[in-house]
Parts: sequence; C-alpha cells; structure tokens
Amino acid sequence: AEKVRLEAEAKAKADADEKARKEALAKVEAERLEQIAAEKAHKEAEAKAKAEADELARQEVLAKAEAERKEKIAAEIAQKEAEAKAKAEADEMARQEALAKAETERLEKEAAEKAQQEKLQREAEELAKKNAIHIDELQTEEQGKTIFKTSVSSGEIKHVYQKIVYNWGGVFYFKNEANITETLYEQELKIYRTLAKN
Repeated sequence: AEKVRLEAEAKAKADADEKARKEALAKVEAERLEQIAAEKAHKEAEAKAKAEADELARQEVLAKAEAERKEKIAAEIAQKEAEAKAKAEADEMARQEALAKAETERLEKEAAEKAQQEKLQREAEELAKKNAIHIDELQTEEQGKTIFKTSVSSGEIKHVYQKIVYNWGGVFYFKNEANITETLYEQELKIYRTLAKN
C-alpha cells in the first residue's frame, strides 16, 4: 500500500511538474508571440509614420513647385503686360508725333499757299492796272480724257491753266505745264476771273 501511495504521489508530482513545464513553455511562447506582435506593430507604425512623412514631404515639394510655377506665370504675364503697355505708349507717342508733324506740314502748306495766293493777287492787281486781263476757256475731248484749258493774258504776260479729267477718275491740274494742286488752280483762276470782270 505504501509503495502504491508513493508511486501515486510520484506520478502526481510528475504530472504536476509536466503541467507546470507545459504552462511555463506556453507562457514563454505567449511572451515570444507577444514580443513578435509588438515588434511587428512597432515596425508597421514606423513604416506608416515614414510613409506619412514621405507623403507630406512630397506634397510640400509639389506645393512649392506649384507656387513657383504660378509665380513664374504671374511674372511672365506682368512682363508681357508691361511690354504691351510700353509698346502701346510708344505707338501712341509715335502717332501723336506723326499727327503733329502732319499738322505742321499742313499749316506750312496752307501758309505757303496763302502767301503765294496773296503774291499772285498783288501781281494780278498790278497787271490789271497796266493792261486788261483776257480769259479764254476751251474744253476738248480726247481719247479717254476731257481737257479744260483756260488761257489768261495781259500785255506780254500769258498763263495757261489745264484741268485734265481721265475717264478712270483721275484729275490733274497744270499751270504752264507744271503740276499744281487743285486749291492753287481754283484760287488763281478765281483771282483772274474776278479781275477780268472788273
């Protein structure tokens, strides 16, 4: 009976030791698995944090590049606007200068024509005092044109005025075969006609 009791106790102790060993092994395995899981979670967290940091850095680079692109576009637009404004101002200045030049030339031409008309008026009046002024007018038709010929004579002085009208629309004025303007043509004949009537 004692032997059986001792064997039973030995068996119970052996079973308890085996159970304790298995529990110790299970605990160690659980701790190992927990450590692996913790390391995996830590690595995943680090990888996630790195990925987020990389994405943030990438977004910042993209934002910086976009800002630089917009600044460049804005600078180019501002430069083009400045160039266009400068060109418009230069064109306007050139236009104003051209207008001023044209106006000066017009006034000079008017003054010259007026001086010439006044000189002619005086000469014609002096001529009329000495001799009678005779005016002969003749209109002829030639191929493709009509010629209006006006001869003005007084003493030894004689002028021949011509107005040639072409069928295609061109009109030319002459005094003693020299080309003159319509204004001078009309003004000089008006002076002579007025004096001839008087």
